Amino acid sequence: MYLYAVMDWYSRYIIDRQLDQSLEIGFVLETMKRALVGHKPTIINSDQGSHFTSPQYINLLKENAVRISMDGKGRAKDNIVIERFWRSLKYNEVYLNDYSSPREMR
Repeated sequence: MYLYAVMDWYSRYIIDRQLDQSLEIGFVLETMKRALVGHKPTIINSDQGSHFTSPQYINLLKENAVRISMDGKGRAKDNIVIERFWRSLKYNEVYLNDYSSPREMR
């Protein structure tokens, strides 16, 4: 299972998130579109993963006049706020539960 989350760095609030079974880009674009409806950030920060460097993702942000910021290669600490969220989620939820199916995890 793959989870994509859009976080407001100032408040640390998860604006939107989506869980998907495949690593296809569709769920990332869908989640970002929903997030942009209610929240228009000045800058979006991400790592350099294939989803975030894809033309579809970049064009979506450009169409919404959002500036793009990407972490340096191998620089997880550049994105420490969301990395802490992932760590908390894994230790407080994922590792404590033995999910038998994607439906149960959702």
